[in-house]
Amino acid sequence: MAMEAEIDEFVRNMEAGKEGPYDGIKWLFPPELEARRADLTEYRDVIDARFGSLVYISELVKKSKTAAECRQAGNQRFTVKRWHSALLNYNEGLCFAEPGSEELGLAYANRSAVYFEQGDYELALHNIDLAKRHNYPERLMAKLLDREAECKRKIENGQSKGIVPALRMGINVEVNPKIPFLAKGIGMKQYPGLGRGLIALKDFQPGDVILDEKPELCAVSFNNNFSYHYCFHCGSEFQTSLIPCPKCTNHMYCSESCLETDWKQAHRFECAVAMKLFNISLTSVSYGRLIGRLFFYGLTAFGDNVQQMMTWCEQNYDTGSDPLQIDFSTERDPLKIFKALHSTKVKPNAQFEHDFKLITACYYQIYLKSPQVQAIFRKRAHRNFMLRCLHHYALVTWTLQSDTPRPPGVSTISPITSLLNHSCDPNALTVIHSGRIVTVILRPVREGAQIFTSYGRRWWDPKLADYELSSFACQCVVCGNHPPGQKWRAALQRADVPKPILLEVSQIAKLVERPGLVDAAKMDAMKQFIKRHTRAYPLPALGEIVRLYAVFLEDAIQSENETRERLSVRAELLGD
Repeated sequence: MAMEAEIDEFVRNMEAGKEGPYDGIKWLFPPELEARRADLTEYRDVIDARFGSLVYISELVKKSKTAAECRQAGNQRFTVKRWHSALLNYNEGLCFAEPGSEELGLAYANRSAVYFEQGDYELALHNIDLAKRHNYPERLMAKLLDREAECKRKIENGQSKGIVPALRMGINVEVNPKIPFLAKGIGMKQYPGLGRGLIALKDFQPGDVILDEKPELCAVSFNNNFSYHYCFHCGSEFQTSLIPCPKCTNHMYCSESCLETDWKQAHRFECAVAMKLFNISLTSVSYGRLIGRLFFYGLTAFGDNVQQMMTWCEQNYDTGSDPLQIDFSTERDPLKIFKALHSTKVKPNAQFEHDFKLITACYYQIYLKSPQVQAIFRKRAHRNFMLRCLHHYALVTWTLQSDTPRPPGVSTISPITSLLNHSCDPNALTVIHSGRIVTVILRPVREGAQIFTSYGRRWWDPKLADYELSSFACQCVVCGNHPPGQKWRAALQRADVPKPILLEVSQIAKLVERPGLVDAAKMDAMKQFIKRHTRAYPLPALGEIVRLYAVFLEDAIQSENETRERLSVRAELLGD
């Protein structure tokens, strides 16, 4: 009875927003099971028998009344020009709107008003088109058509935000003929303590775009309304102009294509238990969702043939793989990609083994409530395989996920990007935005050097200097107590900064603030400075220029993506 009372208290706290259900399960889970390293099946049975009220919550259904309330909340924010908050309210309303109801059209129309006020006329037209195709009421149509005509006039008069990117941030060096989204001259190597990593087989210079990959798997955190902010298939924000899953209330997509692909690949198994997943994921972040998504991606690749998948998977745990051997020059082969991901060699992680078992058991029990899963996993042997596989993927996804501070709430797995190891002193920048994962060289990388990115801290970025890397103990040159780290930190603390370097830093700072100078010229000045003074690195003065360069690169990639989106919408609606 004491356990039931404690669970009831957690449920009340959860409803009040004070606790997440996973917090409650972890807190109340029998400590003796963790102490004696109990079998995964015991975790599974305990979750089912003792924590049902925290796991098996009811699903929310689409309801026009709720949709109208969300839309009205958005209207209130619209009146005080809180545009982004209004868009999130309208997106929530879209998720709750019943199929065929006028609430869909009204929310799209209201969203178009936000984009119109922001001067994003292409996106305004896109949402007007969506409104007209989703039961926008005839009694209000005249107002919508007036806005449509005004958007077209604004575009014709050259008042668009633009459809030609100021900078093109695709691969700008020779490409790998087998992997056209990767630069030629990059290989894979095993590194002690780090596992696989990317090695430069030739010199690379600042500004070299070496990778432009699409996410293969994506998971969006349910925290902080991120589910109304990003596409669940590719992670794209699409400037918050998303469309809802027609069945559940918390999944959105940037396009019909992403919605259809995600349904086939993973969401058909999640949709009927979406609220249960939402509930359990509130504090286990987006990483936990990748566990099941990788499993269902594999099941789809095997044509839903569980027996075939089980036979192959059981023989290929931890056998190791080299994704650079996959030929991506023709149509992508999901089965080859899945096999490369599944057979990733991972190290046991005793520190988090209890968490891995716990989160595996929670997700397993939730997925078994899905009719799609029940229809396929009828045999006990197949269900046991699913449990074992999910547990293995807890460690695989922990190892492979690309989880950067920006954008927050989005975790991705892609075969090539997943090979990039972390350093708090990265020589490359990885930007995840609008369904692209772009990696750019920040400072000179010599042949034979490992290419590092950052999944959190960067010593030269004060905003991220204290970013917590909870998933691993960093042993890079900034953090590690080893000879390379000691040498690096000694160089950082040098007091004898050459005056010419300080003078150049001051000149670049003024250049960056100069009005009228295009960003390309500013970035070129920073790039040349970094190349000239690479031997003086890591002086703090150089770190500041690297930080500025990274900021400009991120802005350039984001700007190019948003320009592409406007161009795509204009081509579709106006035929430009």
